[in-house]
Amino acid sequence: VSKQLSLSGLPDNGLLSFFYDSQQSAWALAVRVLERDHGVSGSALVIASAWKELALAVLLVVVVVPHVWRVMREQDVRSRVRALDVLALVLVLLVTLGVASSPGLGELNQARLLLFPLGIYSVLRVGLLQARRVMQALLASGIVVALFGIVQASTFGLDWVRHYFGTDQVPIPGTFTATFLSGPRASGTLGSPNEFAFMVGACAIIAIGMVVSTDHRRTTVAYGSSLFVLLPALALSFSRSTVIGFALGAIVAVILGVRAAPDRRSLVAPLAATLIPAILLASAMYLSRGGAAVVTGTIDTVGTLGPSSSTGIPASSGEGGIDSSTVGHITSLTDGARLLASNPLGIGLGKVGSHGLPGEAIDTRHVVESWYLSMGLALGLLGLVWSMGVVISMALSGARAAVRGREAAGVALAGVAVLTGVVSFLLPTMLEPQLAMVPWALAAGVSAVALAGRPDQLSNQESPQRN
Repeated sequence: VSKQLSLSGLPDNGLLSFFYDSQQSAWALAVRVLERDHGVSGSALVIASAWKELALAVLLVVVVVPHVWRVMREQDVRSRVRALDVLALVLVLLVTLGVASSPGLGELNQARLLLFPLGIYSVLRVGLLQARRVMQALLASGIVVALFGIVQASTFGLDWVRHYFGTDQVPIPGTFTATFLSGPRASGTLGSPNEFAFMVGACAIIAIGMVVSTDHRRTTVAYGSSLFVLLPALALSFSRSTVIGFALGAIVAVILGVRAAPDRRSLVAPLAATLIPAILLASAMYLSRGGAAVVTGTIDTVGTLGPSSSTGIPASSGEGGIDSSTVGHITSLTDGARLLASNPLGIGLGKVGSHGLPGEAIDTRHVVESWYLSMGLALGLLGLVWSMGVVISMALSGARAAVRGREAAGVALAGVAVLTGVVSFLLPTMLEPQLAMVPWALAAGVSAVALAGRPDQLSNQESPQRN
């Protein structure tokens, strides 16, 4: 459910927003606890998982629709159409056509997952909440989830993974381990280490956006210190694509923030004082668990197999420097591209991704290691083009906002869009609504701020010079 939507009457209450965001992030684990520890299954489990979308739909009708009608009737500046508004509408149309062409429970299930982030976008787009408060809430909940992930990866061991995520056929899912790696990967309260990595990586970029968008020393230290939790958590996820995406996104965020700062030299020193030590700490934790071997194994595997290798190569357990995870990624991408080439109109909603109906076997679904290919398979080539277009549009929108008004939301959106763009080539992370809501929430905040003509700087009320 849109946690912010319930707070429409309390737009400045960051504490309540934090609790709502934390609940959203933790719900994947909560469903596992209900299933494994309390025997909840079938329709009851579906309701436990889907109540968020049902509540969101009710609240959208009760709160947002009347608000939008009032804004349009009064010709409010927020009624102006922006590029992301059009892209959001296009997704609604594509999903509606997909359900109409093949109605069924599976199709409806995937439709609610794809459209959920747009509910978040619509709430923030009309200005019911400030972008600054949303970013603070996301960052606060991200820190809590990151702390849990560090503890889980460092102390819980594989028994915890086996209990909550294993099955009789696969006691320990392969995504929680990696060739050459010692111990489990961090997943926190999310459904997998890759989902966890995306969340903490996005929150780290949000923290950087806040640091480079304020001139207040204590605010800079407060947000910068969160990197000492978020970056080690990202390292313990051992998600290679997310680490690369974060690095590129962080560079973009820093460049945009420094470029827009009135006093660049006063910004660089405190940023470096927090970012560099946090990176060194995260690197030490990464290497201590076998990270160097993971990197060299990945490089050796890509060099040996290449993107055009046969999909019949068996996964290795590590002999000869071959990394089984990399083999799986290459195989999945190759198979997904071939399937899309032979089905340009897609294979339909409800048949793509790992979210099936209760009792549905995973081997009856197409799980492709790419969000772009997944959207293409679900909605046709138009879905593939849409997914790439929305990432590009978010990046450009964020960059314009950052350059124009030194907006924290703009800096964060540009960086998170780069992260999303990189990760989406190799992982279907954006199919997860609780993760897709992050860039959509930032995009809505940027749109609302731009149309209202008031930069959402964290230093609005106070901007003393650093000394």
